[in-house]
Amino acid sequence: MLRLCRRFALVLVLACALSFSALAQTSPSSITPSPTLSPQPSAAAKALQARLALVPGMEGVRVREYGGVVRLEGAVLRADNRDIAELIAKQEDGVVAVQNRIQLSASLAQRAREAAQDGLERGQRFLLFMPLLLLAALMVWGFSRTGRWLGHRPWLHFPGSNPYLSTLSRRLVQWVFFAIGAIIALDLLGATKVAGALLGSAGIMGVVIGFAFRDIVENYLAGILLSLRRPFAPRDHVRIDSHEGRVMTLQTRTTVLMTLDGNELQLPNATVFKAVILNLSRNPKRRLEFALTIDGKASISTALALGLEKIAQINGVLAEPAPAGRVEQDSPSGTELRFTAWIDQSQNDLSRTRSECIRQVKNAFAAAEIAAPSTTYTIITQKPAGKTAPAPQAGAALEEVAAGTDTSVNAELDAQLDAQLQGYEQDPKAGNLLNPA
Repeated sequence: MLRLCRRFALVLVLACALSFSALAQTSPSSITPSPTLSPQPSAAAKALQARLALVPGMEGVRVREYGGVVRLEGAVLRADNRDIAELIAKQEDGVVAVQNRIQLSASLAQRAREAAQDGLERGQRFLLFMPLLLLAALMVWGFSRTGRWLGHRPWLHFPGSNPYLSTLSRRLVQWVFFAIGAIIALDLLGATKVAGALLGSAGIMGVVIGFAFRDIVENYLAGILLSLRRPFAPRDHVRIDSHEGRVMTLQTRTTVLMTLDGNELQLPNATVFKAVILNLSRNPKRRLEFALTIDGKASISTALALGLEKIAQINGVLAEPAPAGRVEQDSPSGTELRFTAWIDQSQNDLSRTRSECIRQVKNAFAAAEIAAPSTTYTIITQKPAGKTAPAPQAGAALEEVAAGTDTSVNAELDAQLDAQLQGYEQDPKAGNLLNPA
């Protein structure tokens, strides 16, 4: 163990001796001095310092130069000033490389002064810009008012008193004039690039909006087509598929109905355009009908004549077409009679007139002792042998058909249809595809 320690100490002494001898052999002249900045700034450094002094925010930047290498020192308030200073230094003649040692200033006082000065400059620019801004706003307002004035002109409204198309044309004129005023105002303010970007992106945005709001666009276009076709008008009584009510208004996306219960019903215009529409108010004349069942023993002709007589006397029932009655069906439980009559919807209500007809006919049947069918029970017992049932005799319920009974084709609607077809023929715009001219 002692021998190992001696050997280790000997090796350590030899290593130290070699190190000291190497240091002793090194001459001071062989050490290369580190490059230092020139104590006196060169012409390139002075020119660069002068250029940086002209840039706002570069007052605290110092320039040092040695052998074409420029070092930028100091502090600035904004990060972009560091990049600007480096870019200016690289553009200077004679500069080989740039060392950017500029730091951001942490002085609150300097930042406060910079913010105050920047706010003051912005305020001054805004005050100088205010007259031009007011002129642009006045121009937009003037074009908007002009579009509204033109939109309310009578010559702009479509013929046929179509309120929906009139409103649409009025709004379209207003939007066009407002857009023209906005574009001119942007050009006046020097924002022509903004105006060009708005106009250029309008088509792309239209396609995007069309895909995103496909249902809304479909309902909007369906509303325009419904306004052109006009299958109904306000206050009309219509049945659209399974929905029934009175038309209130046709909006841009929905058709608003008031149901017979007094509730508001909104249907999408696309649904209305594709649906089967039954307009119950387009023809002022409308037919009512009801059925009454009489006893099988009662006189059918007497009941029909009495019922038609009472219906014709009711206020609101039209004489032409005249009321009609027929036997709907005959069964062991009674004979069903069906009566029909016509009213003018503009003068009378269908349900009230129908109710009055039923009441009057029922009272007439009661006065004439024409009873309603009653439940009859037949008891069959064993009949005596050798006797046969008597042959049935024709009673009051089995009457002969009166001579001259009209069974021809119902022509009640012929006169009205002829009048409608004549109107289609006189109006070329009607476009009667079933009977083209």
